Amino acid sequence: MKKTFKNFTLYITKKDDTIESIAKKFGCEVDDIYQFNKMIRYHNIFPGMPLHIAIPSEERVLEIEKKDTFAPIHAYDNIWYYRSTLIAYLYFPFSADIIKEQEKKNLHALFSSLSNQSSNKLQLESFISYLHDSNYVLTQCIEKNAISVLKNEMERKKQKCLEYKKYLLTLHPSDEWSSIVEDLLAVDMSWQTFILKYASKKAKEGETLFQQNMEKEITLYQKISHFFHNKKSDCTNH
Repeated sequence: MKKTFKNFTLYITKKDDTIESIAKKFGCEVDDIYQFNKMIRYHNIFPGMPLHIAIPSEERVLEIEKKDTFAPIHAYDNIWYYRSTLIAYLYFPFSADIIKEQEKKNLHALFSSLSNQSSNKLQLESFISYLHDSNYVLTQCIEKNAISVLKNEMERKKQKCLEYKKYLLTLHPSDEWSSIVEDLLAVDMSWQTFILKYASKKAKEGETLFQQNMEKEITLYQKISHFFHNKKSDCTNH
């Protein structure tokens, strides 16, 4: 059984705040705060730091054990690690690489949970990894105020995404596969907006956007899972 969370709130830390006092304020556990704010495992909190606070629900959900279905916890973990890495590169660059390493491991574990070993799966994981890495580069440019480099990197990413899209669409000519590729690109654009919101000190707007991104990504990972599960079934039947 796993604890679930229905509501989240953005909290800006104040002077004399501690993780324990914040947990007590919102009626959650210290581990819950660490779970959704990976960067504070490697950095002490300070006044003005944005924290994502999960409000616990009394509901419990059974872990999903079907091997070919993404358990929500896998997808959620990857999304939270990704969010935390982006924020870390903006605010705590010296600890960002540590969180990034965990995000990479989690993404690989997420795709490894699919028994289907097709090249499509490997290429899709590679594409998502590239999208994440390219956004990490953008956040580093913003943190260093390297505007000219940022513009060059954004143009380079635009061209690279077009090349990736063209290649991926040749791997499996189907509407379902095409939809997955298009959705990945659309969600990535939303993440870029998320980065800009946080970089502009508009954390509350960024968190509203994050909630939308999380819902989109969960739906997307469900589509990916469904696609590869059906693809495996087709191969087995033939």
